[in-house]
Amino acid sequence: MSKQVCFVKPAKTKKEGKEILEPLGKYFAIESYGKEQFVFKPNQLDSNGRMPQGSANWEQLLQMIKEQLKLTNTSTFLFVKNDNPDDQLDNDGDLMDVWNELNKNRKAMYYTLKMVGLIYIFLIIK
Repeated sequence: MSKQVCFVKPAKTKKEGKEILEPLGKYFAIESYGKEQFVFKPNQLDSNGRMPQGSANWEQLLQMIKEQLKLTNTSTFLFVKNDNPDDQLDNDGDLMDVWNELNKNRKAMYYTLKMVGLIYIFLIIK
């Protein structure tokens, strides 16, 4: 099994020769394994910015990643929190919980999720 990750920076713009961060509101920064960088903002939120149901956003996140990385529908990967690699997000409920935690946090504007590719190696012993 191989884990590959890269460093991600939020989207930047140039203004008067300086790079500044764009105001994106709350979002997830996604680190992929091929130096690809993504920003994901859920769109199915209530008036308080909370995610009442995660299924539509989960499907949107998976679809965006598959399109951006040109992955097949059978591609396998995991999301782990950048500050806690043992904490996996593997369904819509986990995504909803992490988003709502971010939404309550007054200081953090984004959480970084690492996309970990899984490579299965099968050995044939004769």
